Amino acid sequence: MLARPDAGVVALFGTGGQALAQLRALREVRPLTEVRVWSRTRERAETFVAAADLPGLTLRAVPDGRSACEDAYIVLTVTPAEEPIIWRQWIAPGTPINAVGSDAPGKQELDPQLVAAAKLVVDRRTQSLTIGEMQQLVARHFLRPEHIHAELGEVCAGLKPGRESPQEVTVFDSTGVSFQDTALAGHLLRLAGQRHLGEMVSL
Repeated sequence: MLARPDAGVVALFGTGGQALAQLRALREVRPLTEVRVWSRTRERAETFVAAADLPGLTLRAVPDGRSACEDAYIVLTVTPAEEPIIWRQWIAPGTPINAVGSDAPGKQELDPQLVAAAKLVVDRRTQSLTIGEMQQLVARHFLRPEHIHAELGEVCAGLKPGRESPQEVTVFDSTGVSFQDTALAGHLLRLAGQRHLGEMVSL
């Protein structure tokens, strides 16, 4: 919906607990071939590359953020940053950014100019404005809440468009929404029942 169908190269910022899960999820929907990994220290990036169990993917640690973003089809951020680590001039036309790290007051991963130039989709408007990428930009009067194009549910339901042009830069600000987790859990439970997998237990 936001990434181009041919997206194969990922710039990954952050190597914590969510990073591997995010890459595995991306592999389910896009033909990934390469991941460029950046972390606060080169050692962490190299450790992640060595330990990641992602057959068929080429992973390599990169020395800086600009190198990670160069020719990347998707930029994925999963960091606890409190100031920008991705800058507007690094991002080529057509790049989607999945910003997952900003999920608490004071957090920020993206250059305000990048957010201002992008089509912004969020999982929940109120959370983006209070704990996500928009929190500081609105508080400083750099952007207005109306800059948010849509919630993810609106795009999935076809109520608002996702990517409309190959050259469009998009930002998905993911702050984490419990009802999405609940819906996914219910879906997985139904699939398990249909396939006779798992075991029911009483707690």
